[in-house]
Amino acid sequence: PHYMPDNLHCIVPNAIQGFHIDRHKPSDLEPAYIVDAVHQLRGRLLAVLGDDELSRETQANALPTFPIHV
Repeated sequence: PHYMPDNLHCIVPNAIQGFHIDRHKPSDLEPAYIVDAVHQLRGRLLAVLGDDELSRETQANALPTFPIHV
């Protein structure tokens, strides 16, 4: 199993509170927009610093499950 160092139980409520989201109203976000935004975010995240072959491979292996969690 792959474990991500994130705590979605804290991130989601903080986002709801920070962006003043009313959970009882429908969202105006399109699913395609969300998928694209998560894809772009994944491209910007760095889990491993370095540009050598091992660092690139580790980076490629570190983020495949991140969109599942988000």
